[in-house]
Amino acid sequence: MVAVLGDASDPLTDAQILQRLPEAGDLKAVRSVLFADDRIVMADTGGWVLADEEGGQELQLFDLPAPEAAPSPPRQRHRRPLKERTQLCLREASHPLSLQALAERMGDDVNEGSLKHLLTTDASFMRSDINEWALTHWGLRRYTSVRELVAEELDDAGGTIALEDLEHNLTRTFTIKLSTLRQVASTSPYITSGGIVRRLLGGQSTAQQEADLTTPYGHSENEATAAPGTGPSAEELIDLIGLL
Repeated sequence: MVAVLGDASDPLTDAQILQRLPEAGDLKAVRSVLFADDRIVMADTGGWVLADEEGGQELQLFDLPAPEAAPSPPRQRHRRPLKERTQLCLREASHPLSLQALAERMGDDVNEGSLKHLLTTDASFMRSDINEWALTHWGLRRYTSVRELVAEELDDAGGTIALEDLEHNLTRTFTIKLSTLRQVASTSPYITSGGIVRRLLGGQSTAQQEADLTTPYGHSENEATAAPGTGPSAEELIDLIGLL
């Protein structure tokens, strides 16, 4: 791999390295070698280069102590902090990764529980989908919960939004099931009626608001629900208009 990188004028991704060295195995094997070789570092723009071409920049996975700091054994390598390694992997991927994918890229010594705790507590990282994580500075939309995302859409739309638009906006960004989204949009504190999603008014139940939304405009609830036949009869109407 060192020879392949030495012949390249630009940084190579792990996939490009695998194309040039198919005998190296699969991508996981290639990544394992790249991370373990301190002669190879990651470029700021992504991809891999030889360390001397990048001046030994800080993106190396290992910290190397000064030669005089550890004369025996000669030059031991130390893993960088988990946060730096996580940032490095996301920067190289240039797109969000699942917890499992991150752990796999970072090596067998990474504990998924510790990694998840870091991702959920450090502001450098954000949840960008149900099971994907990104660097916060990428500026992606944050995944919180379906209920909160519906609230955001309602706020952006001025309080009401067509169910079709709600589904389009959220499912194109997140891997949310339509059935889940529709259930949330029809459950307190939201209501869906006539294809329109809105918030329930304070103190009203879903049934009450559904009745209000289906009441004809300009009529009271009592008028709208009056029993058939309670109006004037045909004979009374004729009498009222003076035909008798």
